[in-house]
Amino acid sequence: MEESVDILLENHRAFLRFLERKVGDRALAEDILQDAFVKFVARPEQAPPDEALVPWFYRNLRNAAVDRYRRGATAARALEGFARELEGASMPASDLEEQICACIGRLTATLKPEYTDVLMAVDVHGQSVKAFAEQQALSSSNAGVRVFRAREALRKRVTESCGMCAEHGCNDCTCGASSHTGGVMERDVVCGMQVDPTKAPAKSDYNGKTYYFCATSCKTKFDANPAQYTK
Repeated sequence: MEESVDILLENHRAFLRFLERKVGDRALAEDILQDAFVKFVARPEQAPPDEALVPWFYRNLRNAAVDRYRRGATAARALEGFARELEGASMPASDLEEQICACIGRLTATLKPEYTDVLMAVDVHGQSVKAFAEQQALSSSNAGVRVFRAREALRKRVTESCGMCAEHGCNDCTCGASSHTGGVMERDVVCGMQVDPTKAPAKSDYNGKTYYFCATSCKTKFDANPAQYTK
């Protein structure tokens, strides 16, 4: 077992170059290679005894790259279908949209800080997952997983907070706001969401006033140019 692992580790750079040529992305190549190493360590007996280890591992890497492409193509088709649905969808009225955003903003602030940050960056401010990954020193796949988990956590929180409204729709998104916020809310001047000052993930002082933010990403934008948001 240890000898086999040593052999694979000795060829790590060659494996990585091989994958990078196949998939065209170093971060993705690193993810595929890491997954392959983990699977081998977990089940070393899967390597056939009558075949050299390195050629067998190369074949596994090639198959893994092909599988990743297939999954990517499937995801792309799903996204295209979703985009077509959006083209025919109507936008909510502005007042209803503001209520929904305020409600979601309050609930987002109750999640783990890393979930709040990725939701605000990707879903509210429109930052790409790749750009967010680079900013946070994450691989693209890890950033994608964080987005997925954050959205799932938010969906669960919305269901817990809004009950049937979360499934069937509701025009009163201020329900329960008083119990959660004590009736005192502050506006995040960067994204426009309503924030409970007692639970705000971040805040900044500027010109004698305290500004509250729904996420650290909003605070970062504010601190970079506070005059832009306080005109």
